Amino acid sequence: VFYLTKVLVSLFSGVFTVDKSEPIQAIRGLRAPVLFFHGLADDFTPPAMSQTLFDAVQQHGNAELALMPDARHSASIAVHPQKYKDIVTSFLKKYCFISNQQ
Repeated sequence: VFYLTKVLVSLFSGVFTVDKSEPIQAIRGLRAPVLFFHGLADDFTPPAMSQTLFDAVQQHGNAELALMPDARHSASIAVHPQKYKDIVTSFLKKYCFISNQQ
C-alpha cells in the first residue's frame, strides 16, 4: 500500500515524493484548512508529532488539532465516534465545506 501511495502521489503531484518528504517544511506554506486528529494513546506515532505539525501551520489561523484520549494509532473515530463526528462537522461548517443548515 505504501509503495502504491508513493507512486500515485508522485505521479499526480509531479513534485512530491514520499521518501524525500519533510512534513514540517511542506506544511509551513500551506494555506488550506487542516484538521489534525491524534490519539493520546498512540504508541506508533507520538502525539507530539501532530502537535509539531499543527504548530507549524496554525500561524495561518486555519488549523485545528484534536487530541483524543485513550485512542491508539488511527483509532480516534473508533474510540470516540460521536466526538470525532462533531469535530469534523464543526470544522467543515467553519470553513464552508458544508452548509450550516445540515
